[in-house]
Amino acid sequence: YETLKGNPSFCRYLVTLVSNSEYLSEILIRDPGLFDVFGSGDALDTEPTREELDSELAILSRAVDAEAAPYRLRDSETLRIGMRELFREISVIEVGRELTLVAEVCLDYALERARRDVEQKCGPTQGAFAILGLGKFGGREMGYGSDLDLVYVYEAEAVIESGMAASEYFAAVAAKVIQRLKEFTRYGSLYDIDARLRPDGKKGTLAVSDRRLFEYYEQEAQVWELLALIKARAVSGDLSFREMIERRVREMAFSADLNAEHLAQIEDIQQRIAQGVPPSHLKKATGGLVELEFAVRLLQLQHAASCPDLRRSDVMGALDILADMGGLSSWDFSVLRDAYLLYRRVENRIRMMQGRSESHIPEDADARNELAHRLGLERDLADLVQGHQQAVHGVYKSVVRAAKARAM
Repeated sequence: YETLKGNPSFCRYLVTLVSNSEYLSEILIRDPGLFDVFGSGDALDTEPTREELDSELAILSRAVDAEAAPYRLRDSETLRIGMRELFREISVIEVGRELTLVAEVCLDYALERARRDVEQKCGPTQGAFAILGLGKFGGREMGYGSDLDLVYVYEAEAVIESGMAASEYFAAVAAKVIQRLKEFTRYGSLYDIDARLRPDGKKGTLAVSDRRLFEYYEQEAQVWELLALIKARAVSGDLSFREMIERRVREMAFSADLNAEHLAQIEDIQQRIAQGVPPSHLKKATGGLVELEFAVRLLQLQHAASCPDLRRSDVMGALDILADMGGLSSWDFSVLRDAYLLYRRVENRIRMMQGRSESHIPEDADARNELAHRLGLERDLADLVQGHQQAVHGVYKSVVRAAKARAM
């Protein structure tokens, strides 16, 4: 109370935080020690480096309650990033990059301890291991409450000194990683994990060898799986091995030769995703994020051979390069850029409030108007979003038509 009474700016920060985010407020209630974030202007003005986050985690790990370290880091950084968005108006691109960096640090922490635990139980191994991130994690586009799309890969020639099968050994490592990240503890849970994008899906083993990974994507993967690979990025594990995996996976993703049948499958997938979905859904509705990203990926595949810089996982980076090289008209670029930034900004603010993956704008008009006001938008949010959806759908159809013409 004394702190609030004597510090009006601190009080303003707190009121703004509570009115905009139940999720971030709960973080502060769970750990009042994080009030220090409010008192440090420098914490809101600068983007931390990987080295600084690693150092902070190391310091927290030396505390009496060492098990709390990754949870405290995740909470303090998420709170700081949310405050940077609210009070420094950093862009949704910066929010995504910073939240992704925090997740990478926590993932490395979980993997290090998972490998140590499995080695103590099953013996050491002479073999490399890496984790691929896909989706928003792969694209450095995470939002508040985002899960992690992960694929676990081990070296096919790995030798386990105990004689245990490498598939079992590294499946145990992967399971331990998931447990450390996803399991609910007295500190909460770190991240939800989605491992369904691995080769063979739920039917496949939790960890796959590099040989099987390449075989699957070269011979068996469906077209949507190859498109999903565009966002693949090696996010943790043995450095040289993960660099090799990322390079090979990216080559396979961008060498995909889409024929008319593939393009028909893409349209069919998109129609099924959007079927019965109301326009209030920012992600799945016709003209929403899924359709927008389909269009960007098709354009990346079309021009990547002549412009290697397009072999990247983030949407905005790809759009900027497409515009610079003339692979996209200025009108289409504006449509896709403006819609992407709006969708992600609205989605992020919804998720900031709730702390979970949610992509629906409110159906209630008062709630919708309140959200628009917080975002500084003067138009009705539903009308604004639907206008962008119509424009995005037009660009998407144009991109698909052009791709079909080239495939004939």
